Amino acid sequence: MMAKIGPRWQKSVIYTWTINGKMPKLQSLLRVLEAYSESNFVQRIVALKGLRKIISDARLKGGCIFCENIDQTASYYIHTLLDALAHTDVQELYRRSSGLCIPHFFQALELLNDKYAPQLKEIVKVQIEHLEQLKNDFEEFFRKEDYRFSYEPKGKEQLAWLRAMRIFLRET
Repeated sequence: MMAKIGPRWQKSVIYTWTINGKMPKLQSLLRVLEAYSESNFVQRIVALKGLRKIISDARLKGGCIFCENIDQTASYYIHTLLDALAHTDVQELYRRSSGLCIPHFFQALELLNDKYAPQLKEIVKVQIEHLEQLKNDFEEFFRKEDYRFSYEPKGKEQLAWLRAMRIFLRET
């Protein structure tokens, strides 16, 4: 309810900036994850430190005792998801899902190791796809806010800010 109060244009600007700030970090992370699986053991150990630094720098900060409890429970389910993503049929189902919110996305990335690297690469790909779609919806929203195009029918882009809130903020 609180999310629906106030001007959506300003909220859309804030989330557009947030997406634009996160996207290069996620794309860099994906490139490193793709190279990770092709590297030798020593290169993977060195890359793992760099990957953990990228993940830590990109992650949203903050929390409380309730968030910590939720994180512990989520950790169990994230491990289960990563184990399941080793199967191609589950990967396909995940690609068609709405994916993870940003806090749980980064919680999953913290589990990076040799076992989960391929699954995390898939999760990063899906996250980038979702954020690119959201970014496109914001661009369309701003275009239709322009008086020259304001007569065009409104669509799903009008609620992009609400979808962004669901992605960037944990709903409990």
